[in-house]
Amino acid sequence: MTVLFADLTGSTELTDELDAEEVHALLGSFFDLADASVADHGGIVDKHIGDCVMAMFGAPVAHGNDPERCVRAALDIGRRVPILAAELGRSIGVHIGIASGEVMASGTGSARHLEYTVTGESVNLASRLTDKAATGEILISDSVHRALAERIDCSEVGELAIKGLAKPVKAWRLRAFRESARSGRQGFVGRHRELRQLEAALAQCRDTRRGRTIYIRGEAGIGKTRLLEQFQLKAERENFACHSGLVLDFGMGSGQDAIRSLVRSLLGLTGESSQEEIDAAAQKALEDGLLADERRVYLNDLLNVPQSTELRTLYDAMDNAARNRGKRATVAELVTRASGRRPRLLVIEDLHWADQMTLDHAANLAEKITGCPALLVMTSRIERDAFHELRRATIAGQAIVMIELGSLRPREANRLAAAYLDTLGEIAQRCVERAAGNPLFLEQLLRHAQEHAEGGIPGSIGV
Repeated sequence: MTVLFADLTGSTELTDELDAEEVHALLGSFFDLADASVADHGGIVDKHIGDCVMAMFGAPVAHGNDPERCVRAALDIGRRVPILAAELGRSIGVHIGIASGEVMASGTGSARHLEYTVTGESVNLASRLTDKAATGEILISDSVHRALAERIDCSEVGELAIKGLAKPVKAWRLRAFRESARSGRQGFVGRHRELRQLEAALAQCRDTRRGRTIYIRGEAGIGKTRLLEQFQLKAERENFACHSGLVLDFGMGSGQDAIRSLVRSLLGLTGESSQEEIDAAAQKALEDGLLADERRVYLNDLLNVPQSTELRTLYDAMDNAARNRGKRATVAELVTRASGRRPRLLVIEDLHWADQMTLDHAANLAEKITGCPALLVMTSRIERDAFHELRRATIAGQAIVMIELGSLRPREANRLAAAYLDTLGEIAQRCVERAAGNPLFLEQLLRHAQEHAEGGIPGSIGV
């Protein structure tokens, strides 16, 4: 499992300026913020220790991506604490440590007081990394870095002497999560028919300046993302601006993340953009005519920008249905006007995790892009497939285009395994047979066999 410690800085100094009730309120605001970030990303708050939050990801419920959940929660806390400091007018910050590994998770205490907690070397390491981190820093252990190396932006801190550990440990300074990092995994093989179908839609959109929606469906690890990466490269060469949003499989209302990511990208923002940059981009969108002035209240919501006093009164007077209609209209208007200046490729990945709000946005976009040069491409696993929710969205009488991704053919799988033949020999072929045409599963089997001298092949690997 993965353990996080988030320690508030500046609160001790404020005890000399504030009375006990004010300090209590300050800590309460921080705990509300940090606890919400942990819960939104599927973690569990273990305890509050002074002005520090300890959280765990992977127990009592384990997921397939607990390090990712923890890192995202840490970045969210790091982003939100400066906003809280500005709201409170106090000089506070946060420093965070993260480590993963085996722990002992169990009930502990006495007959009079028993609580569920975790203990072990990883807990100690996460706590010590927090101590080593400066204000505003997130330090992660080498195990966390290995798990997410292709998807996070980090700098190596070097080896640190950690109290309680016999040897120095390597640590990394986390800067950001690469939301749209192109995969460095298996090579792209096969899928020629599907790629030609996507390229034909691209050409039609460019030539007619009319959009359409494409739905790519397949089992986990079958290559949906790799196909999209190739298509995005082609779209960029054809002068399409590409924007992506990922529906996360965790968090309360996390399905909204995909739409908010699209909006940020359409405005030239990233997940690392500061609040000042977000405010400036929102204002520029209105001044440049990408949105009508009356959309500002909904744009603020989509960007998590605080409402002005006047707009707050307007926003509070609406019911949720009116707010959601306004946000859908705002996203559609932004896409329509932006694509009028440059063709757009909009990608929403992992729609199978989407909540109803995201599905409503997707259906609305599918309906609106018919009159502008924009392609909307969505991916989904077969299980939890949401296609039936989008059937009402048609394009000039045409149904949404469906692309079903099946298993790789044997010769394609062999091409994928070719790089491992020299070192693995017959074992590589056994991996091909075991993977049954699933490229991600095949890659994981090959890597596992290469990393273990005995060449054992596991019966299954989580995808």
